[in-house]
Amino acid sequence: MTYFPFYINIDDKRFLIVGGGRIAGEKLSRLKQFTENITIVAEEFSFDTAGIDIRKKPFAAADLDGFDYCIAATDDCKLNRSIGSLCRERGILVNTVDDESYCDFIFPSIIKEGDLTVSVSTNGSSPAMAALLKKRIREILPDNIDQVAREMKAARSVIRKSVPDQDDRKAVYKQMLKTCLDGGRPDIYFPHRIVIATRGSKLALAQAEIVKKKLACLGMESELRIIRTQGDKEQKKSLAKIGGRGVFVKEIERALLSGEADIAVHSGKDLPFELAAGLTIAATPEAESDRDVMLSVTDDPVRIGTGSLRRIKQLKAVFPKAEFIPIRGNVDTRLEKLRSGQVDAIVLARAGLNRLSIDTGDLIVREFTDRECIPAATQGIIAVECRRDRRDLLNLLSLIDDSKVHRRFNGERACVRALGADCTFAAAARYYQSGDKDLPLHETLREGEYLMPVMYQGMSHIFKGDVYSFDRDMSFETVRRIFHTGAQKKRGKVYIAGAGPDYELLTLRTRQLIGSCDDIVYDDLIDPSVLSLARPDAAFHPVGKRLGSHKASQQQINDFLVTLAVSGRQVLRLKGGDPFVFGRGAEEAQALEGAGIEYELVPGITSAVAVPEHFGIPVTSRGVASGFIVETGHAAELHRDCLSRVYLMGITRLAQIVDELTSEGFPADTPVAVMSRGFKRDETIIRGRLSDIVEKAADAPMPGIIFVGEGAGFSLSAHKRESVTVTGTRSFVERAERILTDRGFRVKPLPHLITETNGEDLPDSFETGSILVFTSANGVDSFFKAYGKDLRTLASLRFAVIGPGTGDELRKRGFSYDYMPENYTSEALAELLIEKTGDERIYLLRADNASDTLPALLDSAHKKVENICVYRTTVDQRLIASYDPDTDYILFGSANGVRSYIEAGGKTSNTRVVCIGELTARAYGKKCIVAKRPDLYSLADELEAAVRNE
Repeated sequence: MTYFPFYINIDDKRFLIVGGGRIAGEKLSRLKQFTENITIVAEEFSFDTAGIDIRKKPFAAADLDGFDYCIAATDDCKLNRSIGSLCRERGILVNTVDDESYCDFIFPSIIKEGDLTVSVSTNGSSPAMAALLKKRIREILPDNIDQVAREMKAARSVIRKSVPDQDDRKAVYKQMLKTCLDGGRPDIYFPHRIVIATRGSKLALAQAEIVKKKLACLGMESELRIIRTQGDKEQKKSLAKIGGRGVFVKEIERALLSGEADIAVHSGKDLPFELAAGLTIAATPEAESDRDVMLSVTDDPVRIGTGSLRRIKQLKAVFPKAEFIPIRGNVDTRLEKLRSGQVDAIVLARAGLNRLSIDTGDLIVREFTDRECIPAATQGIIAVECRRDRRDLLNLLSLIDDSKVHRRFNGERACVRALGADCTFAAAARYYQSGDKDLPLHETLREGEYLMPVMYQGMSHIFKGDVYSFDRDMSFETVRRIFHTGAQKKRGKVYIAGAGPDYELLTLRTRQLIGSCDDIVYDDLIDPSVLSLARPDAAFHPVGKRLGSHKASQQQINDFLVTLAVSGRQVLRLKGGDPFVFGRGAEEAQALEGAGIEYELVPGITSAVAVPEHFGIPVTSRGVASGFIVETGHAAELHRDCLSRVYLMGITRLAQIVDELTSEGFPADTPVAVMSRGFKRDETIIRGRLSDIVEKAADAPMPGIIFVGEGAGFSLSAHKRESVTVTGTRSFVERAERILTDRGFRVKPLPHLITETNGEDLPDSFETGSILVFTSANGVDSFFKAYGKDLRTLASLRFAVIGPGTGDELRKRGFSYDYMPENYTSEALAELLIEKTGDERIYLLRADNASDTLPALLDSAHKKVENICVYRTTVDQRLIASYDPDTDYILFGSANGVRSYIEAGGKTSNTRVVCIGELTARAYGKKCIVAKRPDLYSLADELEAAVRNE
């Protein structure tokens, strides 16, 4: 068939897609770039349908009514052809997947960058060639092609008026295009001087001058017109009392609408949710820093000046002892209040300081991170406003617009609008996109993804997804539900786990999840005693199904899991046996995947093997049974031609197995998966079909499993949980295991250090007012085991700890610490003790082989120090000798731990090494991952960052 490539107007055209599988999803993703007038008909959907009209039902001929175009993309070829025939009878243009005879149009490979669209097609003869050509074209397009297209569009109407001769215009366009592609700006002509409306503050004038200079670079003359707003007139009242958002804008917008001004320049965060009718934001030039900074005259401010509810809500956690004093006024006024001693510190936007070139050399400057204070929505962004009907201005202003800043501007405003948060609410949002630097929380973004930390009334949440799901994520219902249910930073997640047939046959991972999840959604076939392991506040949800008695349908269960996860809950879906052996776990995983919910699959011991073995019956035995078949006894589900086949230890016989299956009548296109070294660091899966799997898996490593059947085509839970070997003392390993497991890592414990409590060196009594210093949780535990006296005898003493983990262990004994350094190192602890103590005696309660750094530093400061051994460590040679770390990472929590491991012959060559601090890293002596702060939470952060950056 012959196709002619042309572009048509589809503004008022309606599209119908029939099908809910992968191909239908691909068609939808291409079509969504051009129109939202799309309806999808299917019984189930395997892709995101947010913002799309869906009809969850089988296709019927009546579904075609009212549509101009149809895409038949089901997995049923006969149904696709039938849809094609119906469309042609009704005069509807149709695209039938993989059937050229029923295609009135085809989908090319598309490159779309703003107004530029490039399409490549081979008339269906070679999609691979079209994809390759698309890739090559994208590689040669300049990075600024979107900006070039907008600049050419903006200049076109002006050039047509000012250059009447067609040949001359062509020459001008050609020269302009070359200038734009070289990174320059085209000359453009405007009939009169542009009037820029602005407030009269120094900062507002500085921002207006930025826009004026940008227009001058385009050859445009402009002048500033100062307009006094309500916010400028009422300086003594808080913004919340005089109207919140919009108090710096209304009078300026009136000037635009009346024609008194052509454009207006605003601080982005001053704009109300809705602009005045007839106005639009035409440009957002390059942004300044979005950070908040604190200017202070002391390192420990007690009176902090800020009138922002957003800043107060977040900074109370950073400065719990400080008093926040409401202040308003311009930057100079606030600086005067600081320097005159009315406050110890003030909090301002970094953008204002930079734009005004404020000298802060005499002040202490602290810039806040997203963890400390998420900035106001659109902070640091200049917004240029004009009338919607001024096409000349819209074209002109597009030349000074930064498209990436504009996307951030729209994203943050959408969030704040959904929250309904004006100045009377504490709200913050920061939109990040692929290519941004300094992403928060060690996140990474792929092309087409966004990330947005949000704070609302003290609660935090991180939105993350692809840009096509943004409108759904920012819907009023979604945003309000998340924050009104009190969801915190961590998103909801569902764990689909097998409970086995009995309490004693729980896997370790499932046992951990029962004890940690918020909700347990369970079947009737689990051993009910496993629920005794749950948290006291966990919610139980029985949804079991037995013959003739269903507490809930499968669809209701799927919807319930999604609802719980969306509300920020950690949900355990607990099934008897294994979730993928007649447990309908795959259906639930697909439902979660379709809803964009993160999930994890946890295998369980299937009753098909465990129960016969419990009664002494082997399912396989040499000379008796070489394999076994597991089927459901429900008559409606007996389809022997649909059975999956699993072969253990069969990789060397793969060719023979394929020949046997082929001779049995298995089709050549039957899916096959060869899985090698499952749950190991170098695990692999090779997918193919009976026709090609022998060639594809020729080099598959052993041992391995061969899976034959339609299930081999599934790829649920593609996320791989990285594995970590944790070394050290048993108590350290257990603490690390809890933290890393919560972060999604698979932990292999290796407690190679054995601790032995030593009380022989303890004095009979401690001097009154002396200081007990602990440098590890093991030291705390060993001291209290060895002390053996009335703990009230310690009431006159003070306590110092090296970090929060040690402090937590001390609190378990009923004592709070008096000293803990900001940096959890021996050097920092010594510096703190030297500064804060006098001639009190200092007792260092540590291991026998602890570092000499701390006592040496205290001795050099002439402190009275006693070094007391409260525990000794020995190495469990058996564990190290028998262990080969087949994990992605191996973790060391102390210098002694890494030295003893290596001295005992421990291996690190095939895994990445992670050290809790610089001292441990120096003991290792080679390249490794090091926590920014020597504590387990910081170490977990570094591990997560390492995984994302791989």
